[in-house]
Amino acid sequence: MMSGKLRRARRERAITLVGRMHTLAYENLFNVPLDNIKMDASRIVDEGWRLPSYPLIVLTDPIPWDDDAPEHRSWNYHIHSLDMVNVLLLAHSVTGEVVWLRHALNISMDWVKNHVYQEDVKQSKFAWYDMAVGKRAYRLAYMVDAARKLGLLDDEMFAKLWESLLQHADYLSRDENILFHNNHGFYQAVGQMAMGRRFRDVSSVMAQAYKQGQSRFSRMLDSQFTEEGIHREHSPAYHRLLCETLKGVLDAQLVDDPLVEDRMRLIEANLAWFVMPNGRLANFGDSDRGRMSDSAERAARRWLTPDMISACSLGAAGKSPETNIKVFDSSGYFVARNRWPKSPSDAAACSYLAQAAGFHSRTHRQADDLGFIWYDRGSDILVDAGCYGYIGRTKKGSDLWEAGFGYSDPYRIYCESTCAHNTVEVDGKSNPRRGVAPYVSAIKRHGVSGDVVFCETEIKIFKTIRFARLLIFLPGKWLVVFDWLHDNLDIRHDYRQWFHLGTDVALKRSGESYVGLLQKGGQSLQISSLLANVSAGEPCIGQERPSLQGFYSPSNRKIVPNWAFAYEHIAKRSASFATLLAFANKLEPNHEWSQVNATGRKARLRWVDDAHIHTIKLERPLVGEIAISYDVRSKQPSLREGSPGDSVLLGGGIG
Repeated sequence: MMSGKLRRARRERAITLVGRMHTLAYENLFNVPLDNIKMDASRIVDEGWRLPSYPLIVLTDPIPWDDDAPEHRSWNYHIHSLDMVNVLLLAHSVTGEVVWLRHALNISMDWVKNHVYQEDVKQSKFAWYDMAVGKRAYRLAYMVDAARKLGLLDDEMFAKLWESLLQHADYLSRDENILFHNNHGFYQAVGQMAMGRRFRDVSSVMAQAYKQGQSRFSRMLDSQFTEEGIHREHSPAYHRLLCETLKGVLDAQLVDDPLVEDRMRLIEANLAWFVMPNGRLANFGDSDRGRMSDSAERAARRWLTPDMISACSLGAAGKSPETNIKVFDSSGYFVARNRWPKSPSDAAACSYLAQAAGFHSRTHRQADDLGFIWYDRGSDILVDAGCYGYIGRTKKGSDLWEAGFGYSDPYRIYCESTCAHNTVEVDGKSNPRRGVAPYVSAIKRHGVSGDVVFCETEIKIFKTIRFARLLIFLPGKWLVVFDWLHDNLDIRHDYRQWFHLGTDVALKRSGESYVGLLQKGGQSLQISSLLANVSAGEPCIGQERPSLQGFYSPSNRKIVPNWAFAYEHIAKRSASFATLLAFANKLEPNHEWSQVNATGRKARLRWVDDAHIHTIKLERPLVGEIAISYDVRSKQPSLREGSPGDSVLLGGGIG
């Protein structure tokens, strides 16, 4: 901590130097659209500021600085970040109208008067919360700069603000306060850099802050993103957040490095792959299903790359990538489309399958190994659990904490759990995240066979269980989810292959199969196991007891019932699943013909729908390429099952 004598000396020195300050534009580090910034600022002043799903804050009322309720954790962080003044400062910077700065200054002075960087002062735990300090620092810096130049500050007001800025500089200068391992450290570095740059010519403290912030920024950029340009925190929402901040850093000229700009363009172009055909963000990990779609004009102003402009305008502007399949091998994502939208009305004709198969750290890591989502025919067919919120920190050393759960709210626990994702759950437990080595990327082999797309992934869970998954996808038609699991110690387990339908899909059970009905268009989705001896579990929606099941979270603190079901192997050493989801009015799996060998490396699968017989043959050798063949032919009365050329013996059944 700085001594009182040192603080007074710095404050007095700053007062004599501040006359030489000049106002730089406010840094738009969160890429806020400026089209209607004056209207947006007016709304905040007249009506109040609201973080979605939290109470409205009227700016003329007392700000709830001391609200430390566990359920308001995220809200409190945003309040202490001074997020409510961000749009006001942008409005002042863009229009030059002093009214917006005055409102922001009143709120900020209230914060400064009530919060000091001192251990023995009772205040909210979020007053000096790592990332909040980084965000608040550059906002306070702009207000000091702009308000002093306009004569809005008397000496006492200025002294208090400058003293607070020095406290922010002192806090951010200490490595022990910086979270180098996650995105919070990135925002601390950016905030430090923006604050220091503004006053580097009049303060040696700020010059040092700028230099240190630049060094940390380079370090954080390397640690936050893979060489492929994918954010390492398992969540497209955080990839988007840092991508927008990178654009803000470049727009504000905080960094003048062509290599950073090139990297930012790669990161932004990659983000386009996580924009679904309906304009929503793929909600893997701690991501909401945020709306990314925009008008052609706004998309072109907001983004730099033709890929992202096209993705967000749904094909109305920009230029979509030339390929429909993208595999981030070293980052752990697989995305397949039939094509990119050609116009905003074209979404229903587009198919989208994406799989998350990365494990880089525990940061924002859910127990969703090898999970995936599927959008087709204008509907979310299979959805991920979402984030729900960061509510109720778990106690270090507790059972929840040991299992990798950082928060204790029941819905948050559910959304993190393995059973809330489209993956396999073993013995009713979530896959471990604490005390296990990250596998980085589980993607093994992938490719295209005719019109069929496939991706193979493989991991080891609970130390001894091998889990191999093969997604075989014909966009717009069907998806086969082929899973093989085996405990190397030959211990028996209960294996459940979970699926979670979008809210637009109604579900009913039909024997050992399921039938889904898409509310948009009334199309049928037939769901069956192509292998015998696999049990169909009872589907559920909005189940509260004995455990939560059949929910997903589209946005912060919002939970929505949706249909969930699972195919099961109970008390088995090994388990093979081959679940088919197909758009058809009728479907009959051929259990007699369909087989998989004991190692899960060879399989043949067959089913009959309304008018065709479908056959898949696959081989996954230990080395070399996967061999997949797909044959479809019209149904004919004369066709005999097991006719010559069709009966290839692949070995035993389920172990």
